Amino acid sequence: SAKASGDEDGGTVDILSYAGITANPNQIDVSAGTDGTGGWITLNAYYSTLTLNGNLNANGGTGNGKGGKIELQGAFIDLPAMSNTSITANGNGSGKGGKVEILSPYDTITIGSANGQMSIQARNTDTGDGGEIKAVGSNDVQISGGSLDVGAGNGGDGGKITAEATSGTLTLSGNLSAKGGGSGSIGSITITGYQVSLGTGTISTDAGSTGTYDGTEDSIVITSTGSDLTLNTGLTISSKAGSSSTNSNSGQIHLTSISNITINSG
Repeated sequence: SAKASGDEDGGTVDILSYAGITANPNQIDVSAGTDGTGGWITLNAYYSTLTLNGNLNANGGTGNGKGGKIELQGAFIDLPAMSNTSITANGNGSGKGGKVEILSPYDTITIGSANGQMSIQARNTDTGDGGEIKAVGSNDVQISGGSLDVGAGNGGDGGKITAEATSGTLTLSGNLSAKGGGSGSIGSITITGYQVSLGTGTISTDAGSTGTYDGTEDSIVITSTGSDLTLNTGLTISSKAGSSSTNSNSGQIHLTSISNITINSG
């Protein structure tokens, strides 16, 4: 733990290995003190496998602290292998959510499994904006169960989620949320793969109850760059203005494929 007290920022934990990393901590915590910014956690297995069973926290201080940064990198990334796991870089008060990056420049990312759910958050829990989550693999990216959440607090704008399988298949059966809060605006979610298959779950960038779409960028973009794009039964995609908003501008949803687009309903 490199957790701070008072108004101090969180510390730094770096774990680097060319031979692979198997991390089974109960918790690695670099959260900040009252108004401090969350710290930085790096687990880098380079060309080998990174396996995580445990919780990583880089939250902002409980006053108005911004979330910190968590970076996971390896050729093969397995989150989690055997048990329920959470990764949090949340902001508190007016502090913006932090950043979580899961990067495999060489191969595959697996998030969630039959053995355990994965919760990844870079959200705000009070009045600030959501943060950012990025999961980018050079081959397949599989998100199976659990959730990625960059939602905002009351009055904050939704954050940004990027999921990309550069030359492989991106599969999803879980929940992605970049919702605004209160008067906050819609967030953004970008999903890209050579092939894309989306199953049961929710993809949502809804605005808060009185929020709307500010028009600065597309809110949900799903792209298959080399093969089919399939949306399966049980999937909900939503980018709505708030139910009490005086401006009814909802977000934009774009589906693009170089091959077939199949939408299954039931």
